[in-house]
Amino acid sequence: MPDQWKLYLEGKEPIEVSPERWQWEIHYVDGFILKQFDDDGKVHCFCDIDQKRPIHAVYMVADHHNPIIMFWKPEYKLIHFYYKNICRDYGTPTEEHLRIYVIGYQCGHEKVMLAIMPDDAVIVIDNMERLEVG
Repeated sequence: MPDQWKLYLEGKEPIEVSPERWQWEIHYVDGFILKQFDDDGKVHCFCDIDQKRPIHAVYMVADHHNPIIMFWKPEYKLIHFYYKNICRDYGTPTEEHLRIYVIGYQCGHEKVMLAIMPDDAVIVIDNMERLEVG
């Protein structure tokens, strides 16, 4: 596993990026796996996903335990965003930065979204405004 990952944006210098706690992988029908943080140190953006071909999307903690697997239909549009960045104990030695990851899919007007909370709890939600963070 690389010590550092780089994000390459068109026309810009590479940006060094720290890996996310929860990461995505896209498993294609032909066996190819596109990883958000690949084994060569490259960070892939969500726009790198060919959403017409995936067989399933996998979201997992970096150590690969307890993955969330979404099986795929060609009419699905994948959803993935970071909802909130939370800072606890700001300015203290125990300061920590946490994130809520939102994953899911949209099919027509129907959306299925899962919010992965900082404690790894998964909440099925239809409206992010209803999500309360303690």
